[in-house]
Amino acid sequence: MARIRTIKPDFFKHEDLFDLEQETGLPVRIAFAGLWTVADRDGRFEWKPRTLKTDVLPHDPVDFAKVLDALETRGFLNTYEVDGRRYGVIPSWERHQVINNRESQSVLPPPPQLDNASPTREPRERDAGKDSLGHDRDSLGHAPAEGKGREEERKGREQRGKARVDAAAGLARGVLEELRLSGNDLLRTLTEVCKLELQADTAPEALRQKLIESFLHFNQARPRLQITWGPARFFGEGHWRDATLWPWKEEHRSAASGQVTVGIYRRAEAAEEESRAKAERRQAELELLQGANTNTGYSVWQSMRSRLQESLDSQSFDTWVKPLGTAGIKDAQLVLVAPNEAFGQVPERFQFKRFLPHNIAAIRMIFGDGA
Repeated sequence: MARIRTIKPDFFKHEDLFDLEQETGLPVRIAFAGLWTVADRDGRFEWKPRTLKTDVLPHDPVDFAKVLDALETRGFLNTYEVDGRRYGVIPSWERHQVINNRESQSVLPPPPQLDNASPTREPRERDAGKDSLGHDRDSLGHAPAEGKGREEERKGREQRGKARVDAAAGLARGVLEELRLSGNDLLRTLTEVCKLELQADTAPEALRQKLIESFLHFNQARPRLQITWGPARFFGEGHWRDATLWPWKEEHRSAASGQVTVGIYRRAEAAEEESRAKAERRQAELELLQGANTNTGYSVWQSMRSRLQESLDSQSFDTWVKPLGTAGIKDAQLVLVAPNEAFGQVPERFQFKRFLPHNIAAIRMIFGDGA
């Protein structure tokens, strides 16, 4: 049942709510205000996204579960479970709502931490600086860890980024020492590779062994390859990942059986299949680009690039985001163009979807001639 609630002028000036809406592309501001009319006198409601959507955003084509999750992530909502059922509570409720005494008492269970709490209005004077779960809060009531603004988040990102760089740099140095390679450019390239892999939760020792074994294998295979790469390109372009994709010379395939030694050669049939697959992929990419909305795609990508630049350290942005371009939007997909397949996992690893507008469902990658 919808209820009449209070909204203060400060709500329309709240920067963190605005930033969250810009980052997610979701209508979080109107949804948050709408939830106030759904919540009972203690700021509680049942966490049922489909039901809530019919009360708050009945006409908007949006996944309301994502809206709730976004608000919870930034501390505007808290969730809890009682007897296997999920509920939500608005932490800033008591600070910003004046409840009519005639309104019915809440029939929803309180969060476990509040089993012995007093009725709705009593805690206001005693805990004016606390939310309904006992956390410190700001003028709109969400916890400082999420709500104090971008400065703390930026510092946190910088600290985490520095820790990743330090770990990745140490791992890269160890690999180069083992392989007896040197050079500042090579060290920077391999550090970036290690940082991305560590971000993807690859075990450091497993990564170290893979990098070393792959390069040693590559050095042994050089005479049998049509082309080879220097160490920086070998690591930076991702050739270390899969030896079966290296460009093996035709004369080193077995004419009799069409088979080759595992780990050193590849099947002749596989080369032909790869060539066919690449041609089919190029054709599919050309078809995809026909009718793409290039102007909207450019605008969306520029906005995403700006947000990615704010959320990433400069080296990651310059190495993995700056080289990307866009071919437009087609079938609710943002089509990004990358120099080669080494960039294939970049959108997932850097969580590009955080910054997609809600009317774009996915990102599609296509690769240049360097793939």
